[in-house]
Order: sequence, then C-alpha cells, then structure tokens
Amino acid sequence: MNRIVRMLAAGAIAAACLSSCAKEPSVDWDALREDAFEAWMSRNGDGAVKQSSGVYIKKLRSESSVVKPPKAGDWVLIDYTGRTMIAGDVFTTRDSAVARQQGTFEYYTHYAPELVEYELGGAMIDGLYHALGAMTEGDSVVAYIPPALSYVSYGGSFGNVYQVQISSVSANTPVIMNLRLDKIVPDPLAYENTQVREYAYDNWGLSVTDTIAKNMYRRVIVPGRDTTHVRKDSIVCLYYVGQFLDGFVFDTNMADTARKHHIYDSNNSGKYDSITLTVGSRDTAYIAGFYKAVEGLRYGDVAQVVFPSTYGYGSTGTSASDATVIGPYSPLVFTIEVLPRYGDGT
Repeated sequence: MNRIVRMLAAGAIAAACLSSCAKEPSVDWDALREDAFEAWMSRNGDGAVKQSSGVYIKKLRSESSVVKPPKAGDWVLIDYTGRTMIAGDVFTTRDSAVARQQGTFEYYTHYAPELVEYELGGAMIDGLYHALGAMTEGDSVVAYIPPALSYVSYGGSFGNVYQVQISSVSANTPVIMNLRLDKIVPDPLAYENTQVREYAYDNWGLSVTDTIAKNMYRRVIVPGRDTTHVRKDSIVCLYYVGQFLDGFVFDTNMADTARKHHIYDSNNSGKYDSITLTVGSRDTAYIAGFYKAVEGLRYGDVAQVVFPSTYGYGSTGTSASDATVIGPYSPLVFTIEVLPRYGDGT
C-alpha cells in the first residue's frame, strides 16, 4: 500500500513539474498588427507606394517631380483630415465641411491649415513625420500609417486634441491621413512678419513708415471726439474684437459681436465688460500688443492693429477645451475701441 502511495505521489510530483515547466507560447502582437496592416493594404491600398519608413503614400497632386522635403528645424504649414483605417472614423480635420458632415463642427474652431514644427518625436506622430519627409511643398497625398508609427503607447489625436474629433484614437491603431503640405517655413517668425507687412499693405494701404512699433501697424477707422491722446501711465478702458488674418473672429468682449459669430459664453457674462489697463505698465494681464496698440490714440478712437506673435501668444500659442486655439507664431488683428474719458461719443 505504501508502495502504491509512493508511486502515486511520485507521479503527481512529476506531473506537477511538467505542468509548471511548460510555458505558454508567446504572442508577437506587433508582428500580428503589422501583418494585418499589410494584408489590408494589399486589398485596399489603391496604388499607394510603400516607403522605407513603412508608411504607404498615394500622391494626389504634386508640384514637382523632385522631392524637396522639409528639413530638421523647419516648420510646416499643413492641411489634413485623419481617420481610423478600419472603422473610417474621422478623428481630426482642418476642413469645416468635413466637420459639419461628421456632426463635430464647432464655431470656435479655426478650420485652416496648421503651422507645426517638423520634428521627429514632437507634436506629430512618427508616421506623419515620415509622410511629410516624402513630400514637396504643394503636394497632396493620402498617407497610410501603420500601427507602429501611429499612436503607439497611449492613443490620442493629432493636433489640438479636443477639436473636431469624433473619437480619440486607441493605441496601435493604423490611421489614414489626407495630407497637404502647403508651405515649408524655415523661419516662422520671419514668415509671420512678412504676413503682417503684406496684410497692412494690401488691406490698409500702409507702408513700413506707418509702423507704431517694430512690425506693428495701426489705422484709426472711427476718430474719437476727444482731443486728448493716450499717454504712458494712462488708464484706459477698452472693447476689442480679435481676429486671424483670414478674418476669423476668435475672441471679443463685445456681447453682440460674440453672439453674431456664435462664440458667446453664457456662463461668463462678466467677460463682456470693458477691460481696463495701464498703458506702459509691466502688467501681463493682457498681451503686449494691447499696451502698444492704444498708446497715442485719442480717447473715443476706434482703431485696427495688426502684429506678429511677438506681441501676442509667441512661439507656443494657446490651448483650451472650449475656446479657439491660437497656434504658435500666429499674427493677429485687433479692432480696439478706447472708451471716452467721460462716457460720451461711444
């Protein structure tokens, strides 16, 4: 009996050893995802050509047969719509018509090409970086981006995450980008200074001698009744409307204007009071352009001013979940009313 027990025990121990030593076969998920991507492309690639990076490119329009891609340190002005490869969900777009079609249109979103730094590991996913590296200024392409070059570890969406997306992109999801490279910008500050100068020349008939500060232009459109000018240390009250160069209104403290452009914030009625600032102060409550723009105006004047991001939101811009994003190196136009000192002539 004891011998039988010992034999059974020995068998049980051997079985346990065999069981514990056996390893589950490992699964190479990256390889499986890559195989699935390649299989999809073989059926649906529509003539797209695989690049050395693994991104597939189908050119829709090309300005040149010679590829002159952006270089490290450049910025790029790009227009794009991104969608997931399998489901086809649009998760980001710069096209208002697409946003309306998808039911994600927002009045505060500025649907226009975006200026982005061309940098691997920066603001853009690796696949988009490699796609742009196969493009020339003026090219339009469809870029098919494999999982390994998409949103690898955390998911998300390209560009300003909250804007015009149906859903965020899960990690390791292949995506399709309809992409246009509008301009390669080696020096974004010089580029926007040129934009500001051309805007003042073309729209207001001003010349370089009409600047009130470096690269800042101003014109009075409604003269005030007061003959007193705003000087340094003057305390002034202002109403304003802020726009991009294409006329898009991104901010105002005038309630009727906000309603007209569908950006009125009913939860913040105090926003539509006049703002008060001391000219020449080091106060940073408002952008530097405001302080520069009002000095020398008369009380009661309504003026327009255009200036580069050095007086605005700089090389970083702004971000918010419920307001217009102002991108880096964005020149701005403001219409400003300096309220009369005694309340007359508004």
